[in-house]
Amino acid sequence: MERRRIFRASPSTVGVAAPTLEAYRRAGFAVQELLQQVAYRRLECELEGLDPWDVGPSRQAELVCAWNAFALQTLGDALSDTSKGRVSAASSRQALAFYEQVEGWLNRARQARSNPAAYRIDISVPAALPPWEGSGEAPAESHHMAMMAAMRRLRMHAEAGMATFPDRDLPPIRRDLALRLRQLLAAGVSKAEYAESLGAGNPPAELRAECERHVRGAIEIFYRLGQLLAMPQALGALGRSGGSIRRTVGPPANRGSRPGLRPSSSPAQLDSLMLPLRVLYFVLVGWWLGGIVFVLAWLLNLLVVGLPLGLWLLNRLPTLATLRPQAELWSATWKSVKAQRPLAVRAAYFVLVGWWLSAVWMGIAYAALLTILGLPLAFWMSGRVGAVTTLYRS
Repeated sequence: MERRRIFRASPSTVGVAAPTLEAYRRAGFAVQELLQQVAYRRLECELEGLDPWDVGPSRQAELVCAWNAFALQTLGDALSDTSKGRVSAASSRQALAFYEQVEGWLNRARQARSNPAAYRIDISVPAALPPWEGSGEAPAESHHMAMMAAMRRLRMHAEAGMATFPDRDLPPIRRDLALRLRQLLAAGVSKAEYAESLGAGNPPAELRAECERHVRGAIEIFYRLGQLLAMPQALGALGRSGGSIRRTVGPPANRGSRPGLRPSSSPAQLDSLMLPLRVLYFVLVGWWLGGIVFVLAWLLNLLVVGLPLGLWLLNRLPTLATLRPQAELWSATWKSVKAQRPLAVRAAYFVLVGWWLSAVWMGIAYAALLTILGLPLAFWMSGRVGAVTTLYRS
């Protein structure tokens, strides 16, 4: 009697069916819709002059949940992408682990938006990523490339969020928290850059395993940072240890009246009353006045001696374009706490590159301003014209 051998697939070699992953990829369109809604919410906060600490608790919850849904969908999409070859079993299982958490965060974000008065998040913030597949073994080359691509995308979004996060003219406690967030970003960028250098080209298996460790560390940091940028109070509540906490998101409990210690209306509340006027001002005046400011500032910067005045104008672009109160100023003096590059280097850079690159930079900033949704990006870019024009370190 002929014996037939029965081969049982090892769990490490069993992947997720391609149709299953494709279904999760299609479901990710809901995440893109959520991101568009969140972009409008961020714009509303910007126009109201609210910093991340003053944003209402339901908005904070919505932003946190939207970021988590986006990050998890991004990771899953990168690992299940078949355009560059077959998806490995480990990649497909890891992608599924990411995908399975997306709907939960989408659900929470929509609940937070629909019930701004009483919504409370039911999970610890900042939340951790799902467990990683494998423990130290060398990943397949396709998995390695997918992880690198996902890391780069999350890094780009984390850096953009940090660039518009206020860290000036803040109370000492808030400034300390803002600097700790910048420190966290620096740790993530350091791991990402080390992984990029280590994994350049087609590294051997042993290097891919070491690179994977750093890529995972960077992704975990960027995932955590995105949540803390949306809800910076969570960082203060974590203390120095950095462990997760259960963050209750909702209206603060009534602690009783304390006469004389609380104003009847905050500056943010007063500023929100001006929102319709500021929107009307931008539609009628701000969009074209912003263009004049960009052109005039560039002409002044082109004269070199007019740089201080040109940068002074750009510092006031948010006010001139949207009537936003002037809360942050970038100094236009020639002194800086950072060491400057040699004057000859900066002069040569200005003559060869700076004068025309600054025009391109300011043109992109003005285009971002016209989209309305790109207002924060336009204001951030205008504050860095000095560095683009003359390599000035502020």
